[in-house]
Amino acid sequence: RQAGRGGVVLRQLGQRVMNTQTGGAVSHRVGTLPLLVAGRLVEVDVALFDQGARQSRQGEARSRHLVFLLNSTSLGGVEVSARLVDSRLRLRFAAERESTLELLAGRRDELSRRLAGLGWTVDEITYEPREGAGHNAAYRAVADHVVAQGSLDRKI
Repeated sequence: RQAGRGGVVLRQLGQRVMNTQTGGAVSHRVGTLPLLVAGRLVEVDVALFDQGARQSRQGEARSRHLVFLLNSTSLGGVEVSARLVDSRLRLRFAAERESTLELLAGRRDELSRRLAGLGWTVDEITYEPREGAGHNAAYRAVADHVVAQGSLDRKI
């Protein structure tokens, strides 16, 4: 994060530019979500891609894709990518540390059970090393989307 008023202005300008829609079937938004975790305020940059019902043809599933990065001292950086088609879900966790991947993978069954309890059908959970640890995952996902001008992958 950049400090001071100039940093806030640059961040707001960056969000405005990144949130400019391309006119494609998939809308996108990027922003910062403030979360309270263990009594600490944590800001998480989040990108959301949505091919909603009004953009889809009648009878097609609603597709969404969510990307964000969590940073903690104990786990390091963990990039989370969730692809959702109606109530079906594919998750990808990418971490900088091998130990974090092992820890997360060891809780796969518990995560699947909890998500199923919330009404999701979990089709896949994957764990992989995080490449490009120096970039902001949410903003990078939007930039890649704008450049590619593609639509969401509807296959689960």
